[in-house]
Amino acid sequence: MRSESWLMLLCALFCSAFVPAQFTQECRSDTYPPPSSSEVEWFDVSLDEAPIIRWRHVVARRQSQIRDLLLQFKNFIRQLTGSSVYFNLVARSLTLIAPTVPQPYQDEMVGISTVTGIPLGEILLYNIFYEATNLCTSVLAEDSKGVLYHARNLDFGLFFGWDKAKKTWLVTEYLRPTIVNIRFKKSGQTVFMSTHFAGYVGILTALKPGRFSLTVNSRNSLDGSSTLGIIEWILGKRDAVWMGFLTRRVMETADSYAQAKQMLTGTKMLAPAYFILGGNSTMQGCVITRSRDAAIDVWERSAAANHTWYLLQTNYDHWKPPFVLDDRRTPGNKCMMAKGQASMGFKEIFNVLSSIPVLNKLTTYTALMRVDTGEYHSYRQTCKDPCPICSLICPLIALPTSMKLTPELIQNSVQTTNPLGDRELDLRGYKVALLENLSATLDQFDTIDLTDNEIRKLDGFPHLPRLANLMLNNNKVMRIGDGLSSSLPRLSTLLLTNNCLQELADLEPLTALKRLRFLSLLKNPVCSRRNYRLHVVHKLPSLRFLDFRRITDAERRQAAALFTSGGVGDVADKSAANLKSKPAKTFTPGAPVPAAAAAASAPVSAAGGPTSADLLAVREAIRRANTLDEVEEHFKAIKIGHRYRYIVFHIVNDSTITTERIVEESSYEDFVDSLPRNDCRYIIYDYAYTLEDGGKREKLLFIHWAPDVCKIRCKMIYASSKDAIKHKLRGVVEIQANDISEVAEDCIRDRLKAAGASGDKEPGCKLRFGVLFLSQSFAAMTCQSRLTPLLLLLLLACLAANSQAQIPTQCRSDAYPPPADSEIDWVDVDLDEAPLTRWRNVVAHRGPQLRALIAQFRIFVRNMTGSELLINLVDKDLTPLAHTLPQPFRDEIVGIANMTGIPLGEVTLYNIFYEIFTVCTSIVAEDQKGVLYHARNLDFGLFLGWDLANSTWLITEYLRPAIVNIRFKKSGQTVFMSTNFAGYVGILTALKPGRFSLTMNERFNADGGYIGVIEWILGKRDAVWMGFLTRSVMETADSYAQAKQMLTGTKMLAPAYFILGGNSTMQGCIITRSRDAAIDVWERSAAANHTWYLLQTNYDHWKPPFVLDDRRTPGNKCMMAKGQASMGFKEIFNVLSSIPVLNKLTTYTALMRVDTGEYHSYRQTCKDPCAPW
Repeated sequence: MRSESWLMLLCALFCSAFVPAQFTQECRSDTYPPPSSSEVEWFDVSLDEAPIIRWRHVVARRQSQIRDLLLQFKNFIRQLTGSSVYFNLVARSLTLIAPTVPQPYQDEMVGISTVTGIPLGEILLYNIFYEATNLCTSVLAEDSKGVLYHARNLDFGLFFGWDKAKKTWLVTEYLRPTIVNIRFKKSGQTVFMSTHFAGYVGILTALKPGRFSLTVNSRNSLDGSSTLGIIEWILGKRDAVWMGFLTRRVMETADSYAQAKQMLTGTKMLAPAYFILGGNSTMQGCVITRSRDAAIDVWERSAAANHTWYLLQTNYDHWKPPFVLDDRRTPGNKCMMAKGQASMGFKEIFNVLSSIPVLNKLTTYTALMRVDTGEYHSYRQTCKDPCPICSLICPLIALPTSMKLTPELIQNSVQTTNPLGDRELDLRGYKVALLENLSATLDQFDTIDLTDNEIRKLDGFPHLPRLANLMLNNNKVMRIGDGLSSSLPRLSTLLLTNNCLQELADLEPLTALKRLRFLSLLKNPVCSRRNYRLHVVHKLPSLRFLDFRRITDAERRQAAALFTSGGVGDVADKSAANLKSKPAKTFTPGAPVPAAAAAASAPVSAAGGPTSADLLAVREAIRRANTLDEVEEHFKAIKIGHRYRYIVFHIVNDSTITTERIVEESSYEDFVDSLPRNDCRYIIYDYAYTLEDGGKREKLLFIHWAPDVCKIRCKMIYASSKDAIKHKLRGVVEIQANDISEVAEDCIRDRLKAAGASGDKEPGCKLRFGVLFLSQSFAAMTCQSRLTPLLLLLLLACLAANSQAQIPTQCRSDAYPPPADSEIDWVDVDLDEAPLTRWRNVVAHRGPQLRALIAQFRIFVRNMTGSELLINLVDKDLTPLAHTLPQPFRDEIVGIANMTGIPLGEVTLYNIFYEIFTVCTSIVAEDQKGVLYHARNLDFGLFLGWDLANSTWLITEYLRPAIVNIRFKKSGQTVFMSTNFAGYVGILTALKPGRFSLTMNERFNADGGYIGVIEWILGKRDAVWMGFLTRSVMETADSYAQAKQMLTGTKMLAPAYFILGGNSTMQGCIITRSRDAAIDVWERSAAANHTWYLLQTNYDHWKPPFVLDDRRTPGNKCMMAKGQASMGFKEIFNVLSSIPVLNKLTTYTALMRVDTGEYHSYRQTCKDPCAPW
């Protein structure tokens, strides 16, 4: 995807600093047998049982480990993005996708969710991740006696948080305790055996005794690692099978090696993959390389070159070299050949898989299988230092273990103006334990966000009279210091959700905050104290909202009666006595939280889950729950006649859905107050509300109320009966609520907007990305194709937050001529001057803008990584790289660095980025008179920081002022003209008058530009930099034919599309380039249906564009609507100004005509409503 290339480049550059320090690749001989403590425990799963209960024994024994794993992943996403909103949005929205999952897997996930108490959306997300990516090494081998062995390492967790102190991947460490071995049984007999991460219902490693064995490796592919397939599934295209479900079906139903092979080769899947299949007789064994549609290669053992006795597969096509920074294949083959066929067996194959880097920090387990005897062994694996953190060495995303709140940290943290117009300081997720040095804020902020830290005591504030809002959610606050009122006299909002405050007396210091209006203490132990809410209402008379619920007059009267002396006699005396209880014990900052408090603030656990008898009773109760007539009758009354405000239903005797109460009129506040705090209910609510424009709306809500504290049996009955009720309710918005905060009125309004029920005219894309880009650091989520789960999470959230709300394509007719102030001015570059000085005019003209752009990029990288480390590395390590570049480009880059004062490494990186990452739409068209036009939009800046307040990409905004038109001259004559970003010495858009025109679009490809850059860094320099090739073409080629020849035949660092226009009729083509050569030349004479033009974006023209980035279809629509008769600068500009061809990333539009030498370019901006890309 286009988000991956530039981050992969950063990753690769970071890695390059470590490349010389290679780990010695020694073939181990001493690792077998592994210690008995590493053996994985066995469980039975009966396929004869109902799917909803068949996993109960497994997940009941591993539920705490599954919870810890999901919590760790949630914390990782929260620290990466600065918010829990993102993870919660995906998890909740995936609950809506769960009913589309095929049976029996749907019911199995529902059962796992019910037993563990983990939301169904999170369980589905947990399963999707294994669908999306698993890094593996699988080996099939036959010894000299004809005995077949099958083994595998499963690696998982790359880029999911690096623990610098322990030198481990955080998620990998949490995965190992979840590993289980499963015997799947029918009629008491074992059908097959497998190794699982508890909670995952698909199959990655399995053995069917006497029949075959199977392992799955992810295949890193442009259309895959399941991302595209899952998106299509969400959008309703469900003609493919989930990879893990296909392997499960194969293990359950296939009766032979041949039948399993047939099923694995011919079934359409959501994700590309490698299936490594072993048989039960000599020479049986193959590696099936799968696209999403079918097998593209079957590598049989009989055909394996040089070493027919074994096959070894990692995550790359066996006929291609592996990724340069992830080569497990070569050392694996080396060790297999060193061991030899004669000694092959469990011992030596285990030794091979325990040899670095086949074994690495990501390895979770090794499995050993023998089909003929049915032997199956698996062992948890860890890799002791010195050990590579994966087979590549790249700790790019490392979460801090602990940080001090230093003045430097405060000054370098994100500072924004939030949507309320307040100045906000973002100090989230730094794991700060002690509040200090806040005087460094200089009292410049209305809001400080300290969410997701380790703060234990709320004190240490200097005098900050401006500060009004303080957020400390998800900390460990146990005590509130005295003197807050003098330090923070304007404090009106204090959010302390999910902390460790225990006693009512702990809240006493808050009574001094006379301006406090909003307070949240949700998920603190103190909330469970008797009369908690009334106590707080009494003690804080200025308070308006407590725990996101408005304080009513009735509550104030009740609190006054309860706590005022003489009000209720003995009750008041007892309450007063209770209030004098001692506050929670204090602690030493940095010390562990007391066990009682930690336990109280931890998620509620099911403590082993329900018994088998309970689950069977629930299944029977669900079967009997079928009385729905009165539900339907009341629903019609409330929908058609609006006779009631809300109706509450409950399930009686585990079998009958009945009406508990009907309320004709009530405030929403009173309704929320009436909800039972420890029991489930269904509610139909007729919700009326007012839009911002004054319009009135009504919407029927179907609320499934299931508090976290409810018993599992109750949750299961209500969850399993819900679909039957929903079938009777048409046109409702479903609200799944597990906590009182999730039915707060503000939350309901937000959900209505997300569901498209508010009538809000904001476009869906703007809504999606307003949610997604709450933090500039969000972009750290993708770094090479194995970061697919994080990219997948982005796309799922994008789709979940109103994916169907598209901005309609309207073909503009009024965009031309653009305003005069959008025209880009011209500067001359004299090619006769020395390279070191020839860019001086550009630097003089655009130097400040270039420096501002580079400074903004530094800020973005610092916010993304949490330090200056990466930038310092670039400054240090890319300086030598600059001197490896070919002339004259090397000296030109050095000259620009000298003239601007920008470090040479940063100017080099600035030029590399355009090498691998330009998003574009290019058009070559011919009017009815045979006049040729060439035009392009250049889009740049995706994922390089989203400005939530202004709905813009930050880097894109800084790029526009840096645009400049250049006349390249020799002997005083113009050789060619181009549009450049100041400081970039290559060519992206250019015209050679009377000869040809040229634009370049990036080609999104797994073998992307970052591969070429990495190879260049490592010393392989037999290819040409793309921007330097286009510059050479513009300088030296004298005709369309000569330019075409140079662009098709030259080996390059990056794949690309070259859009070439000529000076006579029918000249014009799109050259689709791999790094080695042209793989397609699309001539205008061959363009189907509309030979008068060609339109190219960033995807091969013979394939459909990426489902979330289709500029091609609306572009073609508008070109055909304009027609050849009207074609010219005006209409081609109008097409390029039509959304989404024009989008938030568009920096400029260029118009060229070769025969007359006309060249015009204009800065472009896209006003709302506008697509983000």
